Amino acid sequence: MSGIITTIPGVLKGGLFAIAAVGLFYYTKCNAVMGEDFCNALSGNDRRVLQQQTDSFLRTLNAGANQQENITAITQWLASHSCVSQVEAGPGMLRSDPPVKEFFVTMKDSPGNSITIGVEFAPDKLQFHTK
Repeated sequence: MSGIITTIPGVLKGGLFAIAAVGLFYYTKCNAVMGEDFCNALSGNDRRVLQQQTDSFLRTLNAGANQQENITAITQWLASHSCVSQVEAGPGMLRSDPPVKEFFVTMKDSPGNSITIGVEFAPDKLQFHTK
C-alpha cells in the first residue's frame, strides 16, 4: 500500500506535464484558427464572427482595470493579426451609455480602407460594439 502512495505524486507530476503540453498545443492551434477567423470576418465584414472573436478576447481583460491599459491591450491584440497592417485608437470615447472606444483597423490587402471596431467600456465588462 505504501508503494502505491509514494508513486502517485510522480505519476501526477508526469500527468500534469502531459496535460500542460496538450493544453499549450491546443492553445496555440486555437489562437491560429481564431486569428484566421478574425481576419476572414474583417475582410468579409462578418459582424457575427467579428463579435464572437472580439468578445472572446475582451473576456480575458479586467474591465475594472486601468482604462488606458485595456485600450493598449486591445490595440496590441488587433495589431497582432496577420491581416492587419495598422491599428489606431480613436480620440476620446463616444458619448453613449456605456461609452464606446473606436479602433480603426487597416488591413494589409486594402491599405486605403480602414474598418472601425467599437468596444463598449461598461464598468463590469468590455464588449464588442456593433454599428
